[in-house]
Amino acid sequence: MDFSTYQIDKNIDNMDLSVNISDELCKLFSDYSKNVIIGRSLPDVRDGLKPVHRRILYAMYDEHLLSNKRFSKCAAVVGEVLKKYHPHGDMSVYDALVRLAQKWNMRENLIDGQGNFGNIDGDAPAAYRYTEARLTKIAEEMLSDIRENTVDFVSNFDDTILEPQVLPSKIPNLLINGSEGIAVAMATKCAPHNLNEVINAIIAIINEKYFNGIRIDDKKLNAIVPGPDFPTGGIICNKNECLSANSTGKGSIIIRGRANIITDKNNQEKIIINEIPYQVNKTQLLKKTAMLMKEQRINGIISLRDESDRNGMRIVIDIKNKFFANVVLNQLYKYTQLQSYYFINSLAIVDGKPKLLNLRSIINEFIKFRHDVVFRRTKFKLNVCINQINHLVGVIIALSHIDYVVYIIRNSKNIIEAKDRLLQHKFSNIMDISLFNEFPMTLFETWMKQGFAQLSEVQINAVLDIKLSKLVILEKDNIVAKCKVLLIEKQKLNSIISSNEATMHVIKNELIYIKKLYATPRKTVFLDSINTLNDIDLIPEQNFVVTISYQGYIKRSLVSDYKAQRRGGRGKQVVVAKKGDFILSALLATTHSYLLAFTTNGKLYWLKVCDITQTGSQSRGRPIVNFIKLQNNERVCKILSIKSFPKSKGKYFIVMCTKNGRVKKTDLAYYSKPRLSGILACIIKNDDELITAYVTDGLNQLLISTKRGMAIRFNESDIRPMARNAMGVNGIALKGNDNVVSMDVVKQDTSIFTMTEYGYGKRTSISRYRVQNRGGMGVITIKCNNKIGNVVGSIKVHIDNSSMIVTNKGKLIKLNVNDISKLGRNTQGVRLISINKEQLEKVISIVVI
Repeated sequence: MDFSTYQIDKNIDNMDLSVNISDELCKLFSDYSKNVIIGRSLPDVRDGLKPVHRRILYAMYDEHLLSNKRFSKCAAVVGEVLKKYHPHGDMSVYDALVRLAQKWNMRENLIDGQGNFGNIDGDAPAAYRYTEARLTKIAEEMLSDIRENTVDFVSNFDDTILEPQVLPSKIPNLLINGSEGIAVAMATKCAPHNLNEVINAIIAIINEKYFNGIRIDDKKLNAIVPGPDFPTGGIICNKNECLSANSTGKGSIIIRGRANIITDKNNQEKIIINEIPYQVNKTQLLKKTAMLMKEQRINGIISLRDESDRNGMRIVIDIKNKFFANVVLNQLYKYTQLQSYYFINSLAIVDGKPKLLNLRSIINEFIKFRHDVVFRRTKFKLNVCINQINHLVGVIIALSHIDYVVYIIRNSKNIIEAKDRLLQHKFSNIMDISLFNEFPMTLFETWMKQGFAQLSEVQINAVLDIKLSKLVILEKDNIVAKCKVLLIEKQKLNSIISSNEATMHVIKNELIYIKKLYATPRKTVFLDSINTLNDIDLIPEQNFVVTISYQGYIKRSLVSDYKAQRRGGRGKQVVVAKKGDFILSALLATTHSYLLAFTTNGKLYWLKVCDITQTGSQSRGRPIVNFIKLQNNERVCKILSIKSFPKSKGKYFIVMCTKNGRVKKTDLAYYSKPRLSGILACIIKNDDELITAYVTDGLNQLLISTKRGMAIRFNESDIRPMARNAMGVNGIALKGNDNVVSMDVVKQDTSIFTMTEYGYGKRTSISRYRVQNRGGMGVITIKCNNKIGNVVGSIKVHIDNSSMIVTNKGKLIKLNVNDISKLGRNTQGVRLISINKEQLEKVISIVVI
């Protein structure tokens, strides 16, 4: 059966009543959408209000709940709105009323609330039976002329009373207080602005259009209104986006809370937050911060407390010693709503249709609306003035013939007869009112020509209402004087109606008056651009020793934590995370450096030195997997420190070496864009692994050393630059089960420090290693035997360097290079650290700092 149509099975006068369901649903949904868009969710561009807000303000005005009157229960206001204008839920009306009274939501409050109206922590207001409200002074400016035929009125939902379609607002409320709403398939989010700036912009555009003022282009308009001014203050970071939003009506603004860093008398740093971004819940901000502290995503905070009171907001964050408050503040901006986005979409109802508006369009629509309001108000006042003049003229004529008027009234049977006789009477001798000859009325001109006046019914009614006290001689002079004043007022009103310039002059004066009464200083300040704070930029540059263990625990410690000892000493015990773990690599780096972490699988990861937790030399450190995402079969084999990446290629390179003696050179610029999952640095065969890497300028020489005491020196230029996905070329030929243990970049003025696993080492001049072609077997660098063990590594040193020797039992000794004996290549060296062979202790790494 086809259900696309249905048939009413009745024959009503042979009419076809079949209806297409799809068409009917589309029509009904379209009607519903229009009702939601226009009747509930979007503000009118003229007064900047949604229907519910407009009805609340009008109902309060109608009930005389003015700023100078007493408060009234919100329950009564809600009931009045529901009864007469807004047949929806009571809480929807109360929530809208409450928002108009909340200082953290409205730039200029339209309702003065008394009682608990909620707070910026997100606490709900008290029930409407407990709270009270009245209009604010500035809200009265939105309703002040509503009784003077300035706007159209329509019937309410049950046709029992009239309500205004729009309020005759003297303030550009859409720009001042903004608006938010979600309709069907569209939404609006207009930002609040500063009243003083907006009025200055309106006056500037009026001067340009009507008074030959300077041309206001977008640049000048943006200079007058640079962007939103939020009631909660804060800092707008991307001012350029504000300018774009002014031009297009859409934009994404970054807002930061305002925070200050102070140092107390105990020399402890504190962060004081006095302002948070617009529409951010303070309690949620504090909860988020506390959660991040617990997860150790934000480090360095001792305590977090809210000291806000009725005098303002104050959040205090105490910073731990050895941590930098600037870094903690940067982390708060990065991970919490202390920095948030505000998305502008200035959609409003214009001529009954939704329209996206930029700043200039909203101002132009407001000027157009105010022109219509002032014109209608002036016309209304003109009609009132003309009617009053007519009344007074009739009274003056009657007073000029008072004896006859009294005679007619006294000799009439009733008021109807008196009125008829006065209507028919022709009052002559009216020269005493010739002062009104400038009165441009056809009827009055007729009186002057024919020499007598015949009063209208309205004038006769005015005469009949005269009190006896008005019959005194001086009262006539007072009435004549009053009539003269009304004539001057009438002439003034006529001039306003007949001239656009005069109308605009009235609008300007009213705006200047509004600005004088209600303008307040700007709360939100600007940064010219989003000044993304980097931890590196905020931390003083200090030298640290960064160490990583074989099982992947990393830490940074001050160089002063490692004191130099004499050669042959027992060393200092260094704490490692687990039994059997040992320090694999160590290097000297600054807090402004980046670390490049190479893994045995040939991948490269990024991390910052400042992100690594600072600890003492006895600390275990933290797993490196907390900073980079290693795969299950990956292990970090080398970390390099660099300050920055080159902007052009061919300046710096990374040279790598594998256990099987393959070397590779790749431009450093290829590694400047890291990924969280790492990037490929070198292709590694199954039976090989990457052991080391260095940053070079391509003009040096390389020294590769093997486990069995062989070394080869060759020019770096022997290796051509390759892509990241290359395998490299042969660097040294290996014998038997020998393998490469180290590679270093060397120059002519250096010495080579060679260390063996049983604590023996020496320095040898680089000149003892002749330059060969890459791929050769090399020469002997140290004479290995059972006493000294295999080679741990051979690295370059200078006389002013210090060396750190680390064992697999966690011991570390720091030696001055000058204390290490300088010997030939074919020697076994001298004891540098005492090794306990019974406990299978061995030297496993060396580093020069």
